[in-house]
Amino acid sequence: MPGPSNLLTSSQAATLLEVHESSVKRWTNENALGLSKTPGGHRRIELPNLLAFAKTNRAEASLLRLAPFEAEMALAALAARERNDFKLLAALILKLVDSMPPVFLVRALRFLDTAFGVPLARSFDLGVSEALRRVGGEWAEGARSVGHEHRFTQKVMDALYALRDPETDDAKPGSPLALVGCAESCYHEIGAMFVRLSLEAAGWRVIYLGSNVPFTEFVGMQAELGARLVAISFVPPTGNADAMRCVASLQKEYRPDKPYFLALGGGGLRPEALDLKRRPFLGAAAHRHVEPMQDWARSKLRADASRSRATA
Repeated sequence: MPGPSNLLTSSQAATLLEVHESSVKRWTNENALGLSKTPGGHRRIELPNLLAFAKTNRAEASLLRLAPFEAEMALAALAARERNDFKLLAALILKLVDSMPPVFLVRALRFLDTAFGVPLARSFDLGVSEALRRVGGEWAEGARSVGHEHRFTQKVMDALYALRDPETDDAKPGSPLALVGCAESCYHEIGAMFVRLSLEAAGWRVIYLGSNVPFTEFVGMQAELGARLVAISFVPPTGNADAMRCVASLQKEYRPDKPYFLALGGGGLRPEALDLKRRPFLGAAAHRHVEPMQDWARSKLRADASRSRATA
């Protein structure tokens, strides 16, 4: 007998197959898709039966493109959406990145986003980040070599580049511009890359500066390009002291005729301990996670749009 997690409602089955629930009910009524019923008469579909049906009747289903991990993907997606539990996703990401080409991670994250409505930013904050943390722990314990840790990280980066829409910049010629990069002495770009993706998803055009960017370069590039947002990533061992040194540098060179918002983020920060009040920027905030930063940046984009309409 399958465990409870392998028993799907009609709604869950429809989401996994990316069809309307009425289609699933029709298939069960026609006995094309096997089901059982609860004592209360509710339909339940075993996950193996659903996958077997999909391979014959829904070969185009995105879930099948994750074979041989389609069952694990289904359970991870359901846990993420319905319980905000990303443990299964983190475990699956470890398997996908270790054993498959980067496109499999791309497919998994897109499936969560398009079929389940789990934003990329949330998958990164709670799934990808946890997988990376586990990889770092394996390296620290000697269970994973430096080479294998670097290979894992680079495959994740390859997937993030593949997630970008190459038409993004051309599609938003009039959108405000954001500069994104890693702080001085920060060489781990994965968090900054996800910030880039999240800002683009929120409607910003992004110029990406990469790793180890001197604070003075953020100042110069912002003034040259007229960027409306500067987003800087801090990862360990950098921390709050480095962030405040960054703020002081940006504040010293701030030009009121070139105003911008400032976003600081990354696992190296304790945002609650940062003093960002009474600064000259249009607004400043710090976040450890990508999704709240994305929400903040989206609100600033809306505020800018409202301001522009009011002065038009």
